[in-house]
Amino acid sequence: ARSSSPSSSRRTVFPVVVLVDGASRVDVELVRHELGADAVRRANAALVRETTGYAIGGVPPFGHRTRTRVLADRRLLDHEVVWAAAGTPHAVFALDPKSLIAHAEGTVADVRDTAA
Repeated sequence: ARSSSPSSSRRTVFPVVVLVDGASRVDVELVRHELGADAVRRANAALVRETTGYAIGGVPPFGHRTRTRVLADRRLLDHEVVWAAAGTPHAVFALDPKSLIAHAEGTVADVRDTAA
């Protein structure tokens, strides 16, 4: 996701990685509210690669090319173990969710789409 926040008369645009479990979808409006941003939009494949260094489907929760803000959906903490992308769409690693969020320097928030 990309977020923009007001700063005087200019908008600040910054990347945000949102971590949710595989059965969930991100609610962009909840992300916008959590960030206090004017607008949030999903990033396209080119922007994801440019910002993180990885292709969609393989973006790990940390180790990105540029500094990114990370939001982790609170429901991740309901799992004993979570599996995360490890740099390619075909590689994953397992970790307990608290450690994953800590390594990603994430903020726990309610950002899951409950209607999906």
